[in-house]
Amino acid sequence: MINNKRRGRIVKTNFIEFDASKCEACWKCISSCQSCVIGKIDIFFHKHARIIKSDACKGCLKCTKVCAYGALVRI
Repeated sequence: MINNKRRGRIVKTNFIEFDASKCEACWKCISSCQSCVIGKIDIFFHKHARIIKSDACKGCLKCTKVCAYGALVRI
């Protein structure tokens, strides 16, 4: 399930919510996700993580635990 709000800045899976406006592009969430749910946008002046496979999210919440900026939260 993908639910976009505020022009695509907030994306949800069944277990987590990602707010791209809070992402600081540290990429810790990407390395913590063993299901490859999270990818990245790494373009000059436009860097943040993003949900790329929402259906693959198993709800382990490891990404929410490593995100120090509150971009990834449990639903």
